[in-house]
Amino acid sequence: MRKRLIILAVFVVLAGGLAFWFLRVSDANESKAALEAPTVAPSEPIAGETITVAAQLPTDFTRDARLQSKADGNWKTIDIDKSSDKGAVHFETKAPSKASEFRVVALEVTHSRKRYMARTTPSLTVTPTKVSSSLKVLPPIAQTEKDAGLSPVTATFSPARPEQDVRLQQSTDGNTWEDVGTAKQDGTGIASFKAKVDPKAKYRAALGDSDTVTTKAGKSAYPQQVFNDGFDGSALNSSAATGWHHRYLGVLSTNMGRICSESSANSVAVSDGSLILRSLSTGKSTTACSSRMAEAYEDTKKPVGNPSGQILTNGHVSTITSANPGGFRFQYGVAAARIKFNKNQGQHGSFWMQPADKTPGTEIDIVEYFGDGYNRGGLTHVIHYKDGGTSKKVGNLKEVGDLSSMYGNDDWWKDYHVYSVEWTPTEYVFRVDGNETWRTDKGINKAPGYLILSLLTSDWELPMLPRGEDKNNQMAVDWVKVWQDPSMS
Repeated sequence: MRKRLIILAVFVVLAGGLAFWFLRVSDANESKAALEAPTVAPSEPIAGETITVAAQLPTDFTRDARLQSKADGNWKTIDIDKSSDKGAVHFETKAPSKASEFRVVALEVTHSRKRYMARTTPSLTVTPTKVSSSLKVLPPIAQTEKDAGLSPVTATFSPARPEQDVRLQQSTDGNTWEDVGTAKQDGTGIASFKAKVDPKAKYRAALGDSDTVTTKAGKSAYPQQVFNDGFDGSALNSSAATGWHHRYLGVLSTNMGRICSESSANSVAVSDGSLILRSLSTGKSTTACSSRMAEAYEDTKKPVGNPSGQILTNGHVSTITSANPGGFRFQYGVAAARIKFNKNQGQHGSFWMQPADKTPGTEIDIVEYFGDGYNRGGLTHVIHYKDGGTSKKVGNLKEVGDLSSMYGNDDWWKDYHVYSVEWTPTEYVFRVDGNETWRTDKGINKAPGYLILSLLTSDWELPMLPRGEDKNNQMAVDWVKVWQDPSMS
């Protein structure tokens, strides 16, 4: 009996020892090297946007960790997560609206019978980056059948956050705001909207899903409409102050590159609420034109039209002419026209501007179209200006690119579209239906300009013009409007 008791006691002792051995927890021989402060991305956070706070813990297994912040003297846990098995831990939170400290606390943990004590990283101070922003509400130039009467609105933020959500907000009382549109920033920090603008309301844009960062509230950048012709009635408005007047009637000019075409009142008509400009045959011909056409056919290698020396007519009107020098002019603002262009090549329809009072300056070709099937879609914007006495040209089809992709197979002659330029003291911004297509800071006019509408067939392109197709050799203008900011003019 005694022997059995001794054996049992030994067994108990051995079992207890083994249990102690297996259950024993000892402090880990953890590196006492100082932890590094966490990092934040983006490195210059904007208040209210989502940021990532990352830290590296000195363990090679998954471990619970807390993200803490201190803004008013006390540390507060704002998130809990697990590290990777390499000790990396990441938290997502909102960037603070004022300077705040962040730190990461690795909680005490037992792993493989080793006790790892709690560790705390040094703190990182996150100061929200000051955001510069602006909002511009344009006149209602985003007009197609789908979104007639809408105004382009652009919100610009710096630093840029490509693909970040931006909300357009409207307030009718100046206190409460409601979302009326959403867009994403592009690579330059611009978010573009189209909105039905209430002239009595104010607008602003907010970053992300909070209202921590917003642009300054404002209304239309160009509130004053100073020109509006909807081509109502059956005749061209020819008033001295606000009307249109024929340019270069009957002039055949080598300097202008048109010895085979002349401006004619017969090529200008008002019908069904639109101005119609046509390329028409005159029935007369000249030896000089016949010779020029022979050269042009050799140049173009596209003999479509009649190679005779027959003269054609152009539709060519403007608000100022030598006979009417006191017509409409303006400096800075938005000029827009709703146009259905000519289908055929061999002519180019244009909405453009030249300096008033014959002062030196820039020719602004707001839009030109060279016909269906033309190189790079045939639609472009061009600036002609002087630099140190040298004539220069920017824009054109090569620089602006093929814009036909905007509307697939539209080709600009099937439907009306709104073509516009925003002219400021520092740049020109060109748009089609309110969509920005090109901008430049070259050749900024510092003097008033006047408006021109034309369908011209120049000598170099005339061989490509099919004859006797009046319907396809015409452009139609639904309206022309100009808006200004009185403080800029």
